Amino acid sequence: TYSAESQALLQATPKAYFQQAIHSIIENGLALQPLFDSLKNELGLKGKALFQPLRVALTNQLQGPEMAKLVPLIGQKRVLARLEANIK
Repeated sequence: TYSAESQALLQATPKAYFQQAIHSIIENGLALQPLFDSLKNELGLKGKALFQPLRVALTNQLQGPEMAKLVPLIGQKRVLARLEANIK
């Protein structure tokens, strides 16, 4: 369950963000640089708009440990499920 602040951020994030993130993960695995490059190039995002929705979708936190360390621990199956939940 997402906090109220996290829900607001996720609802304000375009569905295309999560669709592009899923596409990138399926294509490149859990490597974050290709994921962020894809979001940046396809959607023109930068700064918090680029990084924060992913962090919130995966951890329900607006800040925290380095994502590169967390994502492998979460695992690809759960990462995809959490991203897909934000498309519905």
